[in-house]
Amino acid sequence: MTIAEFKILAQMQGKSLWRALNGVQTRRALTVLLLFFALPVFGVLMAFGVTSDTQLDRIARQDVAEDLALPAIDAANLSLNGPTQFRASDRVQRGDTVAALLQRLNVNDRAAFNFLRTEKSARSIFQLRPGRTVQAITDSEGALQSLAYLHSAEQMLHVTRQNDRFVAEELKLSPN
Repeated sequence: MTIAEFKILAQMQGKSLWRALNGVQTRRALTVLLLFFALPVFGVLMAFGVTSDTQLDRIARQDVAEDLALPAIDAANLSLNGPTQFRASDRVQRGDTVAALLQRLNVNDRAAFNFLRTEKSARSIFQLRPGRTVQAITDSEGALQSLAYLHSAEQMLHVTRQNDRFVAEELKLSPN
């Protein structure tokens, strides 16, 4: 068949198209083509038909309870007498304030906030840039013990508590 004959066959409708395909080879080719597309469809339907009957209720379930021995604790190696420290780290987000950042770091220390607000050497904490990291060490009461803020690639603000007062220093970082 030529391309022109296929164009004419494509324009025919219904029974006239089937009559035009009166040759045995043409009908056989069409039948093989229909089977080629129909078999995968029925195969998929059969696969779902077989697996839908699977039942999971018949799986035996058994509860197991065992006592486990705990390891011995050496009291000499525990430092329960020293102060407990908590470390927290957070990234500065757009629109953050120093108060909100300290709250997220679980710092509950009014004296530390007042120091950061009034001390000239700690003013860089108020130049918060989104994406920069702030690290804080607090005790169990939330009192600030140490604060580190990397405000540029070369400088870091480091605030530490020494007895009852705070000390702030700008540390210059050198690339290694």
